Amino acid sequence: MHYTYIGAIERGERNLSLKAIEKFARGLGVTISDLFAFTSPEEKSTGEIELAKREVLALLNKRGNKTVRIVLKIVKDALQLLDDRDS
Repeated sequence: MHYTYIGAIERGERNLSLKAIEKFARGLGVTISDLFAFTSPEEKSTGEIELAKREVLALLNKRGNKTVRIVLKIVKDALQLLDDRDS
């Protein structure tokens, strides 16, 4: 998108098309609904955690079954270490 178009949108001089909204969301790496989610700082940190979870799942979805099993074992072991440390 051209910078003058983005500036006009920011100033309220232009309206966004649905295609432009989709491009913005894709460029920012968020969903369209995320663009319209007005949240408090507390909710934002929760949203960041949810984004991190989605990112982990997206990374795993690109891997084969053997790699996913290895990552699962690593995560389980790491969580057990944390639980043991907190006990």
